Amino acid sequence: TFASRATLTICIALAFLFCRYLPLPFLNFGMFFNYFETSSLPEFSMFSLGLTPFIYSYVSVEIFAMIFLKKHRLGNPKIRRKLHIAAISVGLVIAACQAYFTSLELEAIFLSRSPSLFFITPGLTFRLLTVLCIVLASILCHIGANLVTRRGLGNGFCLFILLWSLVHLWGIIER
Repeated sequence: TFASRATLTICIALAFLFCRYLPLPFLNFGMFFNYFETSSLPEFSMFSLGLTPFIYSYVSVEIFAMIFLKKHRLGNPKIRRKLHIAAISVGLVIAACQAYFTSLELEAIFLSRSPSLFFITPGLTFRLLTVLCIVLASILCHIGANLVTRRGLGNGFCLFILLWSLVHLWGIIER
């Protein structure tokens, strides 16, 4: 029914907005507010990447398919399925790379200000946990967007992009 689809869409949208402010679990956010503004919290969130890696990957795979699979790309469900799997795989690789470089940046920022901002010692363990948390959060965003697309109202990816843009715009206006 329309009511259940609308409820699902609203609940997932609210969860997405809430999760944007979930910090990485091994950073000491009691100390965080001594060094940073509260408006910078989403930059240190598990969900900092959101759907970005998957958007890049879908666009890249479609461009590749447009160039090399001109005749078969549109009508063949088997090829569409393979392109979808390729896009998800590329998205996971992009998410892992972005998460790794995010972990390096976090280490540099926090170590230059105060090592007490970490609950664990910076290094390989910190980097691996950061990559794992951020990639899993991106996967959850992808699952949520797919769920809205299949069982909610409208396209979940467009909804998440719109929400992400509005929250970012609100942060700019707030400053």
